[in-house]
Amino acid sequence: MPNSRLSNHTIVDSTNAEEVEAALAGVWGIRSMRVLSDTPQFKARTQFRRMKDAGIGYLDIAGGCVAEFEESSVVRQKVCFSGTCKASVGNSVYELIPGLIGVLPHGEESHCHYSNGYSEVVLRLDYAALVKKLSLLMGGLPSTLQFDSTYQWSPACERFRRIIRFIVGEINQPDLPDVYIDELEQLLLSVFLHTAPHNFSDRLEREGERPAAPWRVRRLEDYLQAHWDKPLTIEAVALATGVSVRSIYAAFKASRGYGPNAYLKKIRLEHAREMLCKPGQNLTVTAIAFACGFSNLGHFAADYLEAFGERPSDTLRRSRV
Repeated sequence: MPNSRLSNHTIVDSTNAEEVEAALAGVWGIRSMRVLSDTPQFKARTQFRRMKDAGIGYLDIAGGCVAEFEESSVVRQKVCFSGTCKASVGNSVYELIPGLIGVLPHGEESHCHYSNGYSEVVLRLDYAALVKKLSLLMGGLPSTLQFDSTYQWSPACERFRRIIRFIVGEINQPDLPDVYIDELEQLLLSVFLHTAPHNFSDRLEREGERPAAPWRVRRLEDYLQAHWDKPLTIEAVALATGVSVRSIYAAFKASRGYGPNAYLKKIRLEHAREMLCKPGQNLTVTAIAFACGFSNLGHFAADYLEAFGERPSDTLRRSRV
């Protein structure tokens, strides 16, 4: 079985089908699992990291099996690495192979037949969260959001692959700040909506061509200054400015030369410096970085050095003299 990257979030690694079924019932909504009679040796390993409205998991199977999934409120995207998976949803049947990505809709039962040596990465995304995200990205939805059941891997999917690998590497770490996890989840929802084909894909791509007015950029700056210590969600940004997120980001970059994320990082760095400069405060550089929404200490130190010309440890040491 290939090694996956969620090593700190293993749900089950077993040769016992009943144990695998029990472990995955609460995580993936499996109703039943049956090992095929001609399977010489069965083994399954699953790793899964749940966030608020999304989750990422890996499934590796040695030995064929069949699984039935209950109706749920999540959309599942299955990216096959090896082997095959014949998926049945309602009256539709399709076979996933490497290079063909499947999207299983919410609100329907499904049936999956996994071959020996099957391996995949699965995204589980709450349908209501996807609708809310897309509505705010575009400024509203006129009808129901529907995804294509399958689509081919293409060069455009490489961006998706790189972002997923980055997110997986981050969420596999222990003790991440909640503010950072929420922002990673928003990134996951957004990149999925921009990658998986759906009935609003063309309109979503056109939406970025209309920038918002400069006064809305100033309102966004005020909002970020007031909420720097909270998760930066697309929903909050859109509600604060009253315009679609893509338009906001385009206008921000046009009028400021950088995006709102860079502006937020600047604000958080300034607050980190303020905390580091307070004499007598019994805090470490690590604690201050986490409190200000930075999860990677190396990146925090490098950004701090670039912004202020000294390392955060130098600032803290000087303040205690």
